Amino acid sequence: MGHTSNLIGSLREIMGTAYWLIRNLRHFGFTGPIYPVNPNSEYNEVFGSTVYSTINDVPKPVDLAVLITPPNITPGIIEQCAQKGVKAVVVLSEGFAESGEEGIDLQRQLTNIAHRTGIRIMGPNTFGVVNSANGLATIAPYLDQERIERGGIAICSQTGSTGPQKMPVGDWAYPISKMCDVDESDIMDYLADDAETKVVSMHLEDVRDRPRFMAAVRRLVARKPLVVLKTARSEAGAKASASHAGRAIAEFSERTVQNLAEVFPRLGGNPVDIGPAMSEFIQSFLLPRTSGGHCIG
Repeated sequence: MGHTSNLIGSLREIMGTAYWLIRNLRHFGFTGPIYPVNPNSEYNEVFGSTVYSTINDVPKPVDLAVLITPPNITPGIIEQCAQKGVKAVVVLSEGFAESGEEGIDLQRQLTNIAHRTGIRIMGPNTFGVVNSANGLATIAPYLDQERIERGGIAICSQTGSTGPQKMPVGDWAYPISKMCDVDESDIMDYLADDAETKVVSMHLEDVRDRPRFMAAVRRLVARKPLVVLKTARSEAGAKASASHAGRAIAEFSERTVQNLAEVFPRLGGNPVDIGPAMSEFIQSFLLPRTSGGHCIG
């Protein structure tokens, strides 16, 4: 049986809504059942899928829920998803830790729900996921690509600046953004075991759990190449990243950056400055290789 997706949010035909999310899923070949949810929708169906008032009204089990909802009601909806037995949620909504004290509290609620119920949460304020293997493109903005071609590169990003809308949609993209639950280490552990992923590229603004991160890096680079683009190397860059990510500036200390710079050479990697050539550089790892390490920071 194919994966099932539950889309919760506005179904109006405007940019950034669940309507466009459903459009992208179908356009790029996702064949699993889709269950749109909106209690105030004027539509009975969208792209052939019946619209439900609440997730509890959906008649079938749901694997993944994608939320584009106001921040203040998002925790309650995720609680409903957990009670429904949904395994994972992608929260595209903004207005959490990056927006002030109220948003920080709301994001903390999401983390608590994940820890208490076991449901996994990606986001909030993320662009979603692109999986070229099955057409799972949980992205609300309009994508003008005609199709997604399967590739071997996985892109994990902590910012929208290197998310799927900035890279060729021909591989896998995992923009994790605010990381209330799923983080860079979770993604690396998953990708290390994924047979179709040949190269992993990561954009990092910070590392939440350094020992766990390094364990995930070691496990990954023993199997496939890893390219890490580390921003926030200067004090100004650190402050900019902290502002964007909604985290304390103290986390972006010079010591943290220095630790990362020291660790990657020990794993066989070297620092590089590739700028706008990031995409071409990553794709070069799909070419036949003769020797060398698997980690570049």
